[in-house]
Amino acid sequence: MADTTQTTVDPMLVGITEAMVAAHPELADVRALYLKGDFAGALNKLFGTEFYKNTGATKFTNQQLKANQPGVYEDTIKNTWLPTL
Repeated sequence: MADTTQTTVDPMLVGITEAMVAAHPELADVRALYLKGDFAGALNKLFGTEFYKNTGATKFTNQQLKANQPGVYEDTIKNTWLPTL
């Protein structure tokens, strides 16, 4: 019988999370609350962060791209954004 008590952790999600915490250290407290199972506390903490208050969907997507696909991010800046400016 298979052990169903363990959950599988997606390494990509762990990497994304670590990159976001490295870029925005205030998110470490959010992650800690989440890992303790305090989901309401984690959301409340997130809503109080400068990251949440100052990050729109486009900026968030760009930060994820920069952290996880730096070559694509750089290419987008050079070939899409800069010519437009």
